[in-house]
Amino acid sequence: GRAVSELYSKYPHLQFEYQDPERNFDRRRVKGLVAELFTVPDAAYCTALEVAAGSRLYNVVTDNEHTSSLLIKHGQLRTRYVMIPLSKIRSNVISDSVVANAKQLVGEKNVHRALDVIKFDKDVTPAMKYCFGSVLICRTKEQAKLVAFDNSVRRKVITLEGDVYDPSGTLTGGSRNTSKSVLKDLAVSKTARLTLSDSKKEKSTDCDSALIPLL
Repeated sequence: GRAVSELYSKYPHLQFEYQDPERNFDRRRVKGLVAELFTVPDAAYCTALEVAAGSRLYNVVTDNEHTSSLLIKHGQLRTRYVMIPLSKIRSNVISDSVVANAKQLVGEKNVHRALDVIKFDKDVTPAMKYCFGSVLICRTKEQAKLVAFDNSVRRKVITLEGDVYDPSGTLTGGSRNTSKSVLKDLAVSKTARLTLSDSKKEKSTDCDSALIPLL
């Protein structure tokens, strides 16, 4: 549909397509782009999540290294993609105790692990931990600065506006193009596609034939 083509023209990397790399290939082995594998219940977190994941939003999640290798060698990919094999990926998730310390500093509702403000299927958990497990999100710059540099936390913190406070020494801030948000645009596109899918289901006696792929 039009919404999907507009999304692709705005974010070309979202157009992930591949040829089956071998006969009788089970496409369930390829989970898809990170950006497609989670939803954001509260859109206020979209900018911070985009900053947290960075280019990993466009990584491709697969079930294992063998599938990743097959895709790279024989999938006829149009552009270069980094693969995240679920069986191999490791992450450094911020512990519950550190999160609790952060909440004590600025309040229960003012700081969250990035991982905790998204929803995703259980089978892609390792990939979500890899992308969002090591970052905290705070509402304001003041809160972020306090949390990031406190000795009981000392973790990278991102504000809702996308400013980054990193105790390892880097600080990133300034004006961001908030009118362009891949996660917000994806959410709108998914809603449009689900609405289309639902209307098709109502007209069809075979529900399975009415389901359309997310992208």
